[in-house]
Amino acid sequence: MATKHEQAKYTLYPRMTDFLVDEYKKHSDDKNAKSMSTKEVLTKTFEMIPEFVKTMDFKIMAEEYFWRRQGSHILVPENAATLNTLLKGDISIPTGRFALPHESFTVAAPKRYSFEGVEMPGFLVTLMPYAKALHYSLAPFYDYVNLTRPLGIITDEASDNARCVSICYRDIDRGYVRALIVEDNFPAILQSQSLDEFREIVGLPTENALELDDRELSIQWVAFKVVVALAALDQNTEGQCLTPGFKAKTAPQLLNRRPDLNPQYSTFSV
Repeated sequence: MATKHEQAKYTLYPRMTDFLVDEYKKHSDDKNAKSMSTKEVLTKTFEMIPEFVKTMDFKIMAEEYFWRRQGSHILVPENAATLNTLLKGDISIPTGRFALPHESFTVAAPKRYSFEGVEMPGFLVTLMPYAKALHYSLAPFYDYVNLTRPLGIITDEASDNARCVSICYRDIDRGYVRALIVEDNFPAILQSQSLDEFREIVGLPTENALELDDRELSIQWVAFKVVVALAALDQNTEGQCLTPGFKAKTAPQLLNRRPDLNPQYSTFSV
């Protein structure tokens, strides 16, 4: 934790979209590559590699585009103690429709923040109706990169009008990872006290089951607990847990920040 004389440092979620665009501009033989827009690079990439649309990476970039369309919100915990309080599981989900401060946002992680021995990265959160996830994230992205929309999307069984949360993060070993969990499981996840409990609750459907080791699964478990607890905190305080900008007198150092994104920052505290 930073002292009053030390600037706090946070790790932001690094967009896969930016990595792809940067690599294209660096290695492309196209003499106009460096001046191409993000949309132009993505459109060109998907034209050259049409099977890309079938990958998990495409879904992740679609949700990153959704984040941009929703206002590019970044939520910053006031400090590591804020995350520790949320992760103790003392906050109960209020009755009624599940909601988050925004339908899409990223959570910044205090630098080297660990919970039960697992270092947490910054991560991207997307909240959507489970049965209509295609229309929330994928369809607008297809339009953006000039692709024909698919006819439909296959989903697992869930309760009527269920919502789901997608969480994406960049793993130091695997690359980008995406997990999708329907809200029917949120209360149990919030109360789970161990990785084994989380594994049993989630059941690891095929999309999430990329032979994740315990460390990678732990990141998902901690991230989902933060998201669900944050939803409860936001509803119980009627949004008063969020402060626009930064609460500290000295703005924190935001690692891997890209000045071209111009996001909206908010600090959450308990």
